[in-house]
Amino acid sequence: MKWSDLAIMALITYMFRAAGLFANRSLMPIWLQSLSEFLPAALLSGLVAVQVLGDGTSLTMDARMVGFLVACVAAWRQWPLAIIILLAVSATALTRLLVGG
Repeated sequence: MKWSDLAIMALITYMFRAAGLFANRSLMPIWLQSLSEFLPAALLSGLVAVQVLGDGTSLTMDARMVGFLVACVAAWRQWPLAIIILLAVSATALTRLLVGG
């Protein structure tokens, strides 16, 4: 990938984000308005799933899944974000230490 490709992709991404800020929601159909409220959560969930379950070529279950589950429980309990991250990292590291890999 060339630097010019990266710059073009960054510009296109920025344009889409700016368009979202300046879009007039009253001109959108009702179904699109309700869909746009859930889109960020769905995209974030997809990105997290790829990072937790993927190894580049296939699905895998490893220590990252343990850390993710610990983070989910801590988030459900509404603990502070720093504690959630610390628990998830600790659970992942401990699992790797005990199980290996």
